[in-house]
Amino acid sequence: MQVARVEPPIHAAIAEINPSDALQFRSDLQNRYLICTASGEIIGRTSASFQLALDDITASVAGIVVRFSSDMNQQSLGKALCRRWEVVVPRVKGRRQ
Repeated sequence: MQVARVEPPIHAAIAEINPSDALQFRSDLQNRYLICTASGEIIGRTSASFQLALDDITASVAGIVVRFSSDMNQQSLGKALCRRWEVVVPRVKGRRQ
């Protein structure tokens, strides 16, 4: 008997986007930004040190990078939740504050 593997919703959302699709940045409660599709689905988040010091922001998908746990160094390997994952690379435009 095979067990069905359930993918988290983020993987399905990333599979549906394409380069140049519009993105949104929403601040969360941990001083990070959630990266969302135009319809509001979460497809990533920024690092805690990222600062978005822009007004009149427009963002789009620049590309999608595939990462593999086998490419990580030994210290970071324990943080990997799966063997393969996608990272959305946003293109952000705006006016400096």
